[in-house]
Amino acid sequence: MDWERLIQLASIHGLVPLVFRRLSAEMDATRSPGLESLRQQDKANAHRTLWLTLGLLNIHRHLQARGLEMLPYKGPVLAETLYGNVSMRQFSRISTCLVRPMNLLATKRRWYSWDTNQACDWAQAAERDYLKSGYEYTFDGARGRNLLEIKWQILPRFYAIGFDVNEFFERASVVTIEGQRLRTPAIRTSCSVFACMPPNTA
Repeated sequence: MDWERLIQLASIHGLVPLVFRRLSAEMDATRSPGLESLRQQDKANAHRTLWLTLGLLNIHRHLQARGLEMLPYKGPVLAETLYGNVSMRQFSRISTCLVRPMNLLATKRRWYSWDTNQACDWAQAAERDYLKSGYEYTFDGARGRNLLEIKWQILPRFYAIGFDVNEFFERASVVTIEGQRLRTPAIRTSCSVFACMPPNTA
């Protein structure tokens, strides 16, 4: 077996946890030295995904305590939904979250107050224009760039497709991660727009 090529492909496609678990269940590790490299990558992924999941749960509690709703998807929520284990999926962000348009600015301010490394430097006129034409904010954090996406629309306006974001909140389902209940956009079929994203989609 070309272990180097296998590990490269597993990493590119975000399948290291799945490949490692399947192979380690079927192969003798003492006769398959490539498994050790996969194990190390799987361990590193578990550390990263658990830290990102903790970040999501902390943010969710921070906003919930202040009466602000959000619907996280991708990241830990998608991993838990698909596999029942956040470390079984490779992702690089805390999450992507939908917020109600009317709560956007309050949610943004709360993120800045929660992560003191951020600084809000938008001019008011520029921000008003962006809220009318844009659809998402991306936030950096102390441990990386683009750790969190907050969306108040599903797609940019140039797609000319409109969604009522409030309806996503009305139809939301619940996923439980580490005993904490989070609402997320409802998955109505086995191949929804969220469930069919590639495993390495953040």
